[in-house]
Amino acid sequence: GPLARSAAEHLRARGRSAGVLPLLRRSRDHGPLKERGREDRRLLVDGSFDTRAWLLPASGSTVVVDDVVTTGATIAEACRALTAAGLAPRGAAAVCSVSRDTWGPSRAPAPPTRQQ
Repeated sequence: GPLARSAAEHLRARGRSAGVLPLLRRSRDHGPLKERGREDRRLLVDGSFDTRAWLLPASGSTVVVDDVVTTGATIAEACRALTAAGLAPRGAAAVCSVSRDTWGPSRAPAPPTRQQ
């Protein structure tokens, strides 16, 4: 969408090769996630993305782009769908994330893990 296109334009302006491919589509509607806890979000988005296999690139790095990260469930599902299609994302990017303090101790998302 517009967010990914803006990020790609920003990278290209700095001499990086970047493009946008709509590789994912929702295979089912999971309804609104606002006000849902971490486990509810994970269960609702589980299996909700399919890939557009005919668009999968033969080479290059893929980054999942989202607007807001609350619990990470949507990004995790997007990465799962892409990996299942044979394209493991190199990372994910978002404009902002929701503070753990907003969720409180019982609903706080797990800290992100760094891949080597």
